[in-house]
Amino acid sequence: MTPLLLLVQATVAVAQQTYSEMSTIDLFGNKNPIFNYMPNPGHVDPSLLDQREKYMDLREEEGWWHLFPYGPLYNDANLLSKPHHDRQIDFDFDFPFYGFRFNYTMIYPNGMLAFSDPEFIQPPYTFPNPRWPEQKDASFIAAFYADQIFQFVGERGISNVWYRIIFRPRAFETFDEWGSPLMNDGNQYNSMFETARDRYEKKMWGRVEDTYLLDNITMAIREGIIGANGFRADYVVIVTWERMAYGGAPKVTQVNRYEEAKRWTNTYQVVLATDEIRSYVMFNYAHINWTSSNTAGALQGRGGLQSAIAGFNGGNGTGWTPLPYSGEGRVIKLKGYLTTAPIAATMIGGVYVNVSGPCLRGGDVVKVIFDEYQVDCVRLNMHRAQCVLPVNRMYKTGLVNVKMSRDGGQSYPYVGTFYLLQPALATPAIKLIDNPREPHNNWRSANATRLRLEWAPYNLTNDINAMVDIKLMGYWEDTDDHVFEEIGTIAERTSNDGSYEFDPRTLARTTMLFDSWRRYSFGGVRISISDTDETTGVFWSKLTPFGWYFRDVWEYEYGRDWALELCQDWFDYDGKRVNFAMDLEPFLPCPCTFDQALLDLGRYMPLFGCDRDGDASCEYNKGAQHCVMSVAATWTGAGQVCCYDFEGWLMHSDDYENAAHLRFFSPGTAMRAHPMGSFPFKRPPYVPSLSNFHTDIMAYEKCCKWAGACEFYFWRRQTSGCQEYIPPVAGIAYGDPHFVTYDGTRYTFQGKGYYILSMSKDPRHDFHVQIRMEQPPKTDCVTIRSPERNHNQSEIHVMFDSGAGIRVAEAHGVLSVMTLLPPDFNETYAYYRGAYYPGNEYDEDGRRSAVQEEFINRVTQPTLQYVGGGQRYVTVGLLGTFNGNPLDDLMSPDGHITIVNHPPTEQDNINAYKFGSRWRVDGSRHKSLFQDDIKPIYNPLQFGDDRRYNPVHDPYRLQYNASLVFTLDEVRVACQNVYECEYDYFLTGRREIAMNTLEVQSKLIELKQKGTHRNRSVEIGLKWMTGILSSVAILLFIAAIFFGCYLRRIALHPETGITFRKQEPRSAHTYLGLPISIFLLFSYIPSTSSSSYLVKEPPRSPSITSLQTKAKQKTPHAGSSILRPARSPFRAYETSA
Repeated sequence: MTPLLLLVQATVAVAQQTYSEMSTIDLFGNKNPIFNYMPNPGHVDPSLLDQREKYMDLREEEGWWHLFPYGPLYNDANLLSKPHHDRQIDFDFDFPFYGFRFNYTMIYPNGMLAFSDPEFIQPPYTFPNPRWPEQKDASFIAAFYADQIFQFVGERGISNVWYRIIFRPRAFETFDEWGSPLMNDGNQYNSMFETARDRYEKKMWGRVEDTYLLDNITMAIREGIIGANGFRADYVVIVTWERMAYGGAPKVTQVNRYEEAKRWTNTYQVVLATDEIRSYVMFNYAHINWTSSNTAGALQGRGGLQSAIAGFNGGNGTGWTPLPYSGEGRVIKLKGYLTTAPIAATMIGGVYVNVSGPCLRGGDVVKVIFDEYQVDCVRLNMHRAQCVLPVNRMYKTGLVNVKMSRDGGQSYPYVGTFYLLQPALATPAIKLIDNPREPHNNWRSANATRLRLEWAPYNLTNDINAMVDIKLMGYWEDTDDHVFEEIGTIAERTSNDGSYEFDPRTLARTTMLFDSWRRYSFGGVRISISDTDETTGVFWSKLTPFGWYFRDVWEYEYGRDWALELCQDWFDYDGKRVNFAMDLEPFLPCPCTFDQALLDLGRYMPLFGCDRDGDASCEYNKGAQHCVMSVAATWTGAGQVCCYDFEGWLMHSDDYENAAHLRFFSPGTAMRAHPMGSFPFKRPPYVPSLSNFHTDIMAYEKCCKWAGACEFYFWRRQTSGCQEYIPPVAGIAYGDPHFVTYDGTRYTFQGKGYYILSMSKDPRHDFHVQIRMEQPPKTDCVTIRSPERNHNQSEIHVMFDSGAGIRVAEAHGVLSVMTLLPPDFNETYAYYRGAYYPGNEYDEDGRRSAVQEEFINRVTQPTLQYVGGGQRYVTVGLLGTFNGNPLDDLMSPDGHITIVNHPPTEQDNINAYKFGSRWRVDGSRHKSLFQDDIKPIYNPLQFGDDRRYNPVHDPYRLQYNASLVFTLDEVRVACQNVYECEYDYFLTGRREIAMNTLEVQSKLIELKQKGTHRNRSVEIGLKWMTGILSSVAILLFIAAIFFGCYLRRIALHPETGITFRKQEPRSAHTYLGLPISIFLLFSYIPSTSSSSYLVKEPPRSPSITSLQTKAKQKTPHAGSSILRPARSPFRAYETSA
């Protein structure tokens, strides 16, 4: 969407003055009596008024110098003085507005510029028009939209609507560019609102070329709107409503009442400026004396049903953006808005932030509070102040409140928001340049000999003679505290030329922080202006290892194996900490396949630096095509990371072989600190980015990159398996719209309005998704609505801490929505397995053991079903119940179950429509989630309440419509006999929408099938093969040991032998000797140390069962191994280690 920003220049309400007080104010501030050009105060000479309009600046009479020049003197054209008369003016350029590009506008005397014909109705007005598309919803810009008339004094009109278009010469510029206000501080006209009068330029009524005025307007926008420094106005339209009276105002018939008549009129101005890419609108209010009209029920210009409206309407249902207090009697007031630029910055701070809100006077003392930290700001001009984010204080991410005071902190009436980014996501102002031709010369290497960094010098300061310092800021943390401080210097008082190159081996270590090599190993590079403190802005680089800085010191302290020593130190320290993996394995196992990882967007998101749709460099995960990390951290702050190879299989750390293996195989591993941090953010290991870099990234650098001993790292950071992984379930809404429930039921619902897509209320989560379905103009279908300004946007993924996720995609103005729920949303699934939590309504199997009261009030008792003590039908809505049973998917709030077939018949579609209508949001049982701050397209409580709407339940009846330009055979060939595609083809009459439905359906259903079903055939085969091979290996191992023992015994005692003879019958108490022999072999393996053996020949006996084993006993000592079998068919032996 093309941004359209608003600048309210000034609002002035002038009190009524007596005639003797009236005077004009010229350009130099001198007051001239009004009768200088009106010699007879009791009788106005119309000819003098005509001369005034033709030869004088119309701003002089009232001193309206904050308005831009207007009137005949500046070649303005005049609108015809007729009520409700408009005029269309054509542009020679495009004006972007609400996603559209207009090359025309229509000027109305009612205080607005329109881009389509509005319908004037009796106030109060409602925008957007709730009856669209049956009625028109105009696209317009309203500065003061109300019923207005041209005022007359006698037969002489005193009201006018002036307009002109201003161009910048292109083919041949005759002016000196360096003399323009944009390139020179001086202004030859002494006022930014003046324009050239003595230069030759193309002029005609309503169209002029005026470069200086364009530059002055550009300056006003740059100073008045923060973030507009790169804008230059190439085209401008200025429209001025001068002395307009309210609708129903009495006509002044006496010419001597001229002064009284003009005091009860309004004068204001609209300026449209664009470079055909960005658009800005300025509202300049000079004189506001009435706020409503008689048609709105007002008396004498005040009160009534609705006051004047000010704001922007996109038209065609694309939205309405009002100004503060629009439609109220206080419309002329300004609200306490606060705007910042940039809108986001790194949480480390030190970044310049411009703030704008109230008009700042010369003596104002500006203070701003970011989150909970107050900073002093510098007033730059009337519209803008400049602050510096607090440094090394705000360790958190997300939106924080911003408050502004202009009275030194006594009150903070202006409020806004600011987004704090984690350091890994913030755009670095310092670029650390790696040399691709020399791999060792990169900032992550410990062997670098030449490093280079670059920055934008004039973004730091405009002083070309300023000197800068380049410092190293190191980060360190333990279990209790964290430190981020200056540890060394790269350069001091060097020129601010935008680049610096150095050899790390020649850096002076005199400024190194004492013993910093013991704790610090990474951080960031900071550039600041020399001889300044934290009140000036600084530049930051991305986080980087400091191996190149500390290598000499580490090698001196630890020796040649310094890298291995660092790795072992980390290995020992990390082993003493809490085992964070215990919380990851059962609750956040890795998805088994790449398809499952893509679908499970509620629990997993792309990993920064290894995203197939973004940065796919995978610096720390070579060999992976895509990596994902858990959306939410565990209570210990840990996060899960899973990577997948180019065949879509999970990469395991157990497959690591050696250091050279890392060049093409570096799997994802669990992380002790989540890359995005977690609550409470301000203490380790929850600090965003910094904790992760300290505990995980630097461990990889030390062990894998520097020491080449990655087995230490993978021993502490193993890849989580997928044995416990259960895929999410997906529900889909797309097309006309069509629905695929969580359990796989497919149906079509032609509802119109707001509906509950999915809802689940539980002590663990409160999940509620609503959709709005609209009927496109001149069609019989209803679609999930996407405003025109959002066309052709990319996908939107929404993730929740509960593990639920929403995927939204758009094509041809139609949205497709996929909602994904983790297994614990299914109340029949035992999620908390093997654990009992007293008082939380779960049994030992993890199932719900109690009935939710709210659900009982919503569902009748006969429909309640239970499985293992767990209640079903808790996740409900248009996407059905989530319980694994498709027969009860279409359950209404009153418990009634509807069953439909697919492909559906006309009666099936009627039944589905009745089911869906019961999930409509009417404001009584469920509140609409569509917020009201930025006005929605329709009134949420009235939207869709269309009694004339009759959905089509049998699309094939439309084939007999004579107006169709396609046949049934053509539809079936194009749609490949897919019912949803044919349905959309007939109802919309548009092939592209039907083809999009076909494409979306095949893609989403395929993704649902691949991602939500786990094929265990390969796993079962591997288990059987592993079991068989293991059994064979065990038997061979036992046989080998058994045979080896026999050979050893024969070698030690050749006289010993075994005589095989026929065995006599056994008694009932006889047992085989083989199992006991196996037991002995498993219980004892002879040691290679010195041992003594006592072998005794068993006595001769007619039966083996009569043998008794005797052994010499010794007193055991520490480390001894004593073997005392009760019976054995072989020699008894004893060993003592």
